[in-house]
Parts: sequence; C-alpha cells; structure tokens
Amino acid sequence: KKNLKSYALIYLQIDILKFLFNNKKINYFKYKLLKKMYKIKLFFYHFF
Repeated sequence: KKNLKSYALIYLQIDILKFLFNNKKINYFKYKLLKKMYKIKLFFYHFF
C-alpha cells in the first residue's frame, strides 16, 4: 500500500510540472494556488 502511495505522489508532482510548463506566463499567485491545491490533494489522499 505504501508503494501505491508513493506512485500517487509522483503522479501528482508530474501533473503540477505539466501545468507549470504548459502555462509559461505563470505568476506567483497561480503558483501559490497550485501549491495549496497540491497540499489539499495530499491531505485528502492521506486520509482516504
């Protein structure tokens, strides 16, 4: 089960990197929002 969790984390990070690279005009606000979303995703993944 821990192996599955680490894979999920890797895929979340890849999603974020793709998003960042696709939006070349990314600003700090968007970046902060993305980090918040990532933390929320991790939080929910941790508990469910």
